[in-house]
Amino acid sequence: MKPNQNRARIFRIAGILALLLFSGGIQSARTGDEVKAWQENQKKAVEEYRAQNQKTVSDWDAQRRQIVDNWKAEKEQAVREYREEQDKIVRLWKDEETAILKVWKEKQASDVLAWRKYGANFRTTTDFESGEMIASAAVLVKKGEDLEQAKAKAYRIALLKVNDQVMDLKPTNKESIAEVIQKKDPQLSVQVEKLISKNTVPEPKKEVVEPVPGTDQSLVQVTVKTSMTQEGMKDLIAPVAKAEAAGTPKFTVVENVNQALRDKVKQEGPYSGLLVNAQSIKLTPCLAPELVSEDGKRIYGMGIADDKYVCQTGLVGWTKTLKPARANVRIGENPLRVAARQVKEGNRIVISNDEANLIGLADGGSILAKGRVVIAVE
Repeated sequence: MKPNQNRARIFRIAGILALLLFSGGIQSARTGDEVKAWQENQKKAVEEYRAQNQKTVSDWDAQRRQIVDNWKAEKEQAVREYREEQDKIVRLWKDEETAILKVWKEKQASDVLAWRKYGANFRTTTDFESGEMIASAAVLVKKGEDLEQAKAKAYRIALLKVNDQVMDLKPTNKESIAEVIQKKDPQLSVQVEKLISKNTVPEPKKEVVEPVPGTDQSLVQVTVKTSMTQEGMKDLIAPVAKAEAAGTPKFTVVENVNQALRDKVKQEGPYSGLLVNAQSIKLTPCLAPELVSEDGKRIYGMGIADDKYVCQTGLVGWTKTLKPARANVRIGENPLRVAARQVKEGNRIVISNDEANLIGLADGGSILAKGRVVIAVE
């Protein structure tokens, strides 16, 4: 090949390479612009989603606050909605038992079926160990209907059922709150409303929206919980408990107390709390139990524990086994352990006179007044 031909060939190759590089550069620049534009669009979409989601959450929070603030008026609406939703859910699955199984599933459905007082669109739990009343409500919402309104409806029904739970409570295992209101003190109904308004909180992690297969509807579930240890509850149960305790003499350590009891306290103390083993007697947990000695004197109950501690943790803690009770932060690592002998009139837990004296010697004002008492039941 001649030098001129070789040079021409080199120029042609160089030209082709230059063209390829140039066109690639254009394509690269174009691709870079597209990526940048896509990233900007994605960023904008995320920001819009966050803003909308934040608005939705804010709107729902505002609805919840409004419902609670207007609870007295909302109750009548909640009763109507509960009945309507109950009928809709049962109709969808033809009968109540099938509806309960479809709505609550497995263990929750078993609880609802076992009690039979629950409907297909709500369930409740009163847990004395955790000190909480929990209510869940379910409603149906069709495709295209307002989801937030459905949540608000379920929320109202859940609050209604918390209200029922409070009314069913028996502070001393005698009369229920509803019975006390009806027979003795109508003003307690105001305390119930305050309790619902102040202490009931939603559990956002338990909000569920689940499509119902084969239909254009979804099931919306909302859960709320109410603490049984806050001030509203203390104000509700204190008048009842104190009225029933009126006239019962307070226990004091006898002057000639057994020296062996003094030695026990000296060797094992100081005690961090009091653990009452009531597993051998038929005791139903309640808000305001009493500890009494064999001779009928009052060792512990409302009026002995300082109100500020009752507001924080309730009058007593409850447990179903002794091991968790010993580890309970309420009574610390070295609780004094005593055994219940029997229960009288529903909530009066009888302790032997010797163990009553032992409690008196061990107390020193740091156990009973501060509500550091846990009762173990089966």
